[in-house]
Amino acid sequence: MKPSTAAFVIFALLAGAYQNLVGQGNDPLGQYVRRALSSNLTIKQTVERINELAAAKNEAHSRFFPVLDFNARYSRQGGGREVLIDPSKFIESLPPGVELGEPSGFSFLREREHDTRFNLIQPIFTGGLVSSSYDARSMELMAAESQLEGVKEEIIFRVKQAYYQYAMTVELVNIAVENKDLAAQHLEVAQKLFEAERVARNEVLRAEVGVSRAEQAISESDNSRELGRLYFNKLLDYDSEHDIELPVDKDIVDTSEIEEFAVKSLQDYKNIAYDNRAEIRELQYNIDALGYLKKVHRSDYFPQISFSATYGWEGRDYNFDLQHDYWNLSLLLKFNILSFGARGSRVDQAQAQINRLEFAKSDLLRSVDLQVSEAYYNLKNSLAQWRSARHQLRSAEENYRITEVQYENGLASQISFLDAQNAYTSARSNLVIVYYEILTAGAALDRACGLGLARYSTTD
Repeated sequence: MKPSTAAFVIFALLAGAYQNLVGQGNDPLGQYVRRALSSNLTIKQTVERINELAAAKNEAHSRFFPVLDFNARYSRQGGGREVLIDPSKFIESLPPGVELGEPSGFSFLREREHDTRFNLIQPIFTGGLVSSSYDARSMELMAAESQLEGVKEEIIFRVKQAYYQYAMTVELVNIAVENKDLAAQHLEVAQKLFEAERVARNEVLRAEVGVSRAEQAISESDNSRELGRLYFNKLLDYDSEHDIELPVDKDIVDTSEIEEFAVKSLQDYKNIAYDNRAEIRELQYNIDALGYLKKVHRSDYFPQISFSATYGWEGRDYNFDLQHDYWNLSLLLKFNILSFGARGSRVDQAQAQINRLEFAKSDLLRSVDLQVSEAYYNLKNSLAQWRSARHQLRSAEENYRITEVQYENGLASQISFLDAQNAYTSARSNLVIVYYEILTAGAALDRACGLGLARYSTTD
């Protein structure tokens, strides 16, 4: 393959990778990201945690409303105190012909009895117990939702990183194969020159060494490709031999499009991260939840007032009529006068938890600052290397073309020709490596700024 043709191929491959990997259309990477987001077990666990907290929030909301209970009791009993009534003790004389009956009595306990009732209780004043409990559950739910966003951000980055790594190894294998073909062509030329007694045999031997080295490079690149395939398939829960689809396009890479990766200042990216990182929101929601929990504990310092209404029936037999019904209306007051420090201890415990999370938030902000700075400078350095790599490839390609012609005409030594060939191959490999480093650095910057999920949702 001629240098100009090889250069066009490598640029075409890079063009296809760029235009698809950044999310244009239905790209393979987008499909893999969607699969990861739908099948990842960590995401599924977090979703179930959200469902659990949503149910807990609904349960806390229900406490604003009255509770209606139905209670039924049926009893059989015996014994207890009995009252005996003897009329003779109360009447001294009777008219002629009138006799008193035998003494009789009754028991305070009914031999059988039922009590069937409806009971309604409505909280009136709880000192903030009900409302603060509801707000705490709401904050916990929002924290879990933010946690889910953070998990998705991390998974998107890991999928992109693994995909770019695999795509890079595929390109390096292709370059290694093409380099081996060039080495084989050089061996053929050296053999012909030797047969024409224009070069010594050692140049043929040196060309054979070049072919062997090219074959070794293919083996090493192929090994890296298979390791990349294994890791990517494991990440997405595919079979280890699953073929990974890569984008294909014949357009040449537009350098200006790549440079759009870094259009803001470092401080701008930091500000974006402070506003968008899901981990920061998650911590803040947890702090707010503990603040409401503190109010829940403080509500114990206030009286608890509620209203109770009861309507039911009672008697020996199940007669649900107006002769056996009863009702009751009550205003209930509960006030904890003395708890021997239990209330204050619960409040102090909640405050200590708040302080701990505040320190954790400060530490997280410093970590985010470092992550953004690292990703920003990695991207900036890769972009600078990209411009240099393009220049190196153009120079190496032209040098190889000239040296090849000179060597075939006996005007250049074999060492010069092999050096030109190695420089050209290295420049091609370097361009591929730098390109995928740019994509990986861009994904890392999105992750550090909390933009991975939003950027993916926009382009998907």
